Amino acid sequence: MSTLHPSSWRRDFPDSNAVRALSEQEFRNRLDALCDIEDPEAIWRTPEEVEQLCRHHTHDGTGDRVTPSFLRADLRGRRVADLGSNIGYYSFLASIVMGAREVLAFDRSPRAIEVGSFFQARFGPENVSFHSANFLAPEFTQDFGRFDVAVLIDVMGDTCVREGRGPGLLAGVQQMVDEAILLVFRPVYKLKEHLKVSAEELQAVYPDGRIEDGRFHYLELLVRRGLLEGWSLDLLDPTFTDPLDTSTQKQLFRLRKV
Repeated sequence: MSTLHPSSWRRDFPDSNAVRALSEQEFRNRLDALCDIEDPEAIWRTPEEVEQLCRHHTHDGTGDRVTPSFLRADLRGRRVADLGSNIGYYSFLASIVMGAREVLAFDRSPRAIEVGSFFQARFGPENVSFHSANFLAPEFTQDFGRFDVAVLIDVMGDTCVREGRGPGLLAGVQQMVDEAILLVFRPVYKLKEHLKVSAEELQAVYPDGRIEDGRFHYLELLVRRGLLEGWSLDLLDPTFTDPLDTSTQKQLFRLRKV
């Protein structure tokens, strides 16, 4: 059973019976209207991929380069928090394909939450729900309980790293999970290409960071700050073998409590 505080639920969840009663054309018109938004950050996951996953329970031909790595994780029977879920591709994948017991999807975009909830109301599954909540707020675990696994796909991205929010984000998420964190980031960031800052600007954000030859050694910084103490680190990307690799490519890391 989940331990959700009533105040944490959005009060405008679509009625499943009403959404399922829509004709196919009515469903299509409503979905098109929901997705007709100019803000690229509000809905960046392709709705067609999510619909295929929800409607046909297959991910063939969908996803991005992280998807094969994500599918290597063991989520069966786990309670999962998808943090920064957008419209829920990885949330539905975790439930439908990977057998998670319960998946709570969180995103800061109200429209993304609305679209994800619309898919869930139309197709299910019942163990996936969408929420608008600040998962770093002190009351978050009081409202939503604890999780076995937290998923952060493209949440700790270039902007998050550039602004110095990554270490605090990771530390906060570590406090809400009992088993593991699935986290995408680059072990090393290129200053000009990825972060678009000078070495001096980034050094002001990370005085203890190693910046050499136009590259910021980010994973090394997380280790130095003790954010991996008490956690094992491994890669789920089969194309890499060393978790301390100095690659500049995005990779899916798994942090497990030890």
